[in-house]
Amino acid sequence: MRSRSRGTPLTGLLVHDFWSPRHRPAFGLWIKLPAPEVLEVLAPSGIDFVVLDGEHGALDTRSISAMIGLGRAMGLTVFVRVAGHARADIQPALDAGADGVFVPHVDSAALAAQVVDVCRFPPAGSRSASLATRAGGWGRMQSADYLRRGSDVIIVAQVESPAAVEAVSEITAVAGLDAIFVGPYDLALTSGLSPADPEFHRLVESAESARGPAVIGSTAAGADEVRLLAERGYSFVVVGADTSILGAGAQSLLSEFGEGAAA
Repeated sequence: MRSRSRGTPLTGLLVHDFWSPRHRPAFGLWIKLPAPEVLEVLAPSGIDFVVLDGEHGALDTRSISAMIGLGRAMGLTVFVRVAGHARADIQPALDAGADGVFVPHVDSAALAAQVVDVCRFPPAGSRSASLATRAGGWGRMQSADYLRRGSDVIIVAQVESPAAVEAVSEITAVAGLDAIFVGPYDLALTSGLSPADPEFHRLVESAESARGPAVIGSTAAGADEVRLLAERGYSFVVVGADTSILGAGAQSLLSEFGEGAAA
């Protein structure tokens, strides 16, 4: 678990604090269960960040807000994967004090610009402001600090379709966008390719090469995949989910008893 000053620019954390000093990507976990205790259990593991999954998880606005508050108190860097691109999808996570957002299916530069507009305060965008939120210190934060910290929010665009891959260079050129995240499962589905297909690997490599100097992240299923991503310049990797950890742990525990014990 890594603590930090709330004034530290988060993009700097993502690139430098997580990546450069330790020469490895930052490791994160999807959080799909609407239980704050999950963060209490996982925080001491040393995980670098968590992503509360508002797209595929069982979390609603209330549970996301509560878990952001707990995560912040524990020194975790907390992202929210929002359900869509609209202001109604993104604003609640920002008001609740999320360190950043993962935005799914950003297939074009125009869509990336729309997302940035929703996330950034004027004049860089059109984010609505309210000091009477956790992001505003529940009314106790100075307006200048509130607006400055709003600029620190990390915006991650998920690249999950051939159209998005084709537009990566334009997407990463959008001012205010901090990183892209290659979603391999959805990319395989939308492209009609198996992840084992060489053509799929070429598609991913195309996104990697087209991103230029932009920060890039993805998922990995094991240590070998993490090493490959690190060699290819990935700065952050989601390495699992609370649900999969729970399931794998239970299966591993029960397997120790063997079939004889189960009988």
